[in-house]
Amino acid sequence: MGASAFGLKGVERFARDKVGEAKRTWIAGGRGEQKVGAALEELCGNGFYVFHDVKLPGFGNVDHVALGPQGFFAIETKSHRGKVSAHARELLLNGRATEKDFVDQTWSGCYRLKEILGSKVTPLLCFSEAFVEGRVFLQGVRVLPLN
Repeated sequence: MGASAFGLKGVERFARDKVGEAKRTWIAGGRGEQKVGAALEELCGNGFYVFHDVKLPGFGNVDHVALGPQGFFAIETKSHRGKVSAHARELLLNGRATEKDFVDQTWSGCYRLKEILGSKVTPLLCFSEAFVEGRVFLQGVRVLPLN
C-alpha cells in the first residue's frame, strides 16, 4: 500500500519539497564555495597557501583555510543573495536576522582549527553572492563580500 492509501499524499509532497529545497541549497552552497575558493587561489604565489573543505575531527569542516604572512584564516562561505548588514550584535540579511547564527558557526570552525594547529586563527565570513554594506566586523568576525 502506498502512502496515499493512508491519506498521506500531503506528507509525501511536503517531504519531496523539503528534499528539493535542501538539494538546491546544497548546490548553491557548493557553487559559492567554488567561487570563494577560486578567488583565494589567486593569493597563492603571493605568500599564501590555501586549503579547501578542511575536515576537522569532532567538528565537521571549515570551507577554506588560508595561511599567509599574517597567519591562519578560517573562512566560512555563504551563498545567500541580497544585502548583508549588522545591527547591534546581530547579522542581518535583507534587514532580517539570518536563519542560522553564521557568526557563531564561523567561530566554531575557527576555535576547532585553533585547537588543532596550536596557533592563532582569524575568522572570516565571506558572502559569495551578497552585497556587504560597509565594514561589517561582528563579534570578532570580519564579514566580507567575494569581491
